Amino acid sequence: MKILTIIARVLLGLGFLVFGSNAFVHFLPMPELPHNLAGDYTRVFLASGYVYVIGGLQVIGGFLLLIGRFVPLALTILGGILVNILIFHALMAPEGFPPGLVFTALEIFLCGDIAKRSSRSSGLKILGITRSDFQREAKLKLAGTPLVPRQRSWLP
Repeated sequence: MKILTIIARVLLGLGFLVFGSNAFVHFLPMPELPHNLAGDYTRVFLASGYVYVIGGLQVIGGFLLLIGRFVPLALTILGGILVNILIFHALMAPEGFPPGLVFTALEIFLCGDIAKRSSRSSGLKILGITRSDFQREAKLKLAGTPLVPRQRSWLP
């Protein structure tokens, strides 16, 4: 499972790094914009400079995924971009919908993996319950001793 997670993280990171850096370097040829709603949207997107903001966020998110640091932050940044990609292609340009679905599937897989890993270690820390509390209760149950709640102080 760890290998599959690394593969998904690298694929998603490379995709966003390449397409995000294309906003600045223009190494991928751009087809002529159609004369419909999607073309008008793209023209405004390019003319306003908004493409540089989104491209920068894609580069940052892709880079963070590739180096494997701050992966939850990278997935949060890229999640909003993916939602916009899916909405754009669902409403205005359905021919580009399948690649958006692939990127979304990779994102959901990585989010699920992070949720699974973090729930094992820190899920009950918010409530102030530690693993030793569970071990203590298990030992007392096996010994037949009645459970007495531990006194907790809010002061350090």
